[in-house]
Amino acid sequence: QDAIDSIIDDSAAKPYVIIILPGTYDRFKLGVLQNARYISLFGYDANNTIVFDNLGNYDYPPAEIRTYGTIQGLSFVNRTDAQHHTQAQGRTTAYAVHSDFGPCEVKFMNCYFYSNAGAAVGLGTHQDTLYSFEDCTFVSDNDGTYGTTGHGALFCHTEAANNVTNQRLEVRN
Repeated sequence: QDAIDSIIDDSAAKPYVIIILPGTYDRFKLGVLQNARYISLFGYDANNTIVFDNLGNYDYPPAEIRTYGTIQGLSFVNRTDAQHHTQAQGRTTAYAVHSDFGPCEVKFMNCYFYSNAGAAVGLGTHQDTLYSFEDCTFVSDNDGTYGTTGHGALFCHTEAANNVTNQRLEVRN
């Protein structure tokens, strides 16, 4: 989070790339409620570069993302248990990655997503939004103990407003 917060002048003309070395990292936010950021995150590899959280809380997933950039070579893991599980405002689903904050273009490459408390990824498309997943793995090991079942491993909904266009979701092997 510190590396993201230290960047104050990213723009379409001046995008940034943060290289993330192998290790296990705490949750982060990348351009959520403010304007989307122009920051890409490149992990060393998804097997050894992990963003982890164990709260199982909808409002605090391992990663909240709104950027015009690429997220590559990272694992996002939400693995909760009875000791750590919390609920937020009656919501029980807890994603590993949540992105539902406004227009953005995010490309995920060679990433792994896991949650045992809901869908591994939760997306909301808005006007001029692109989510692209290439060579990614989605796993939801949710038996209902810690989250709402029935959303699968990748949950995506569209913007409910009238006249919203250019909402895209791409999934490729």
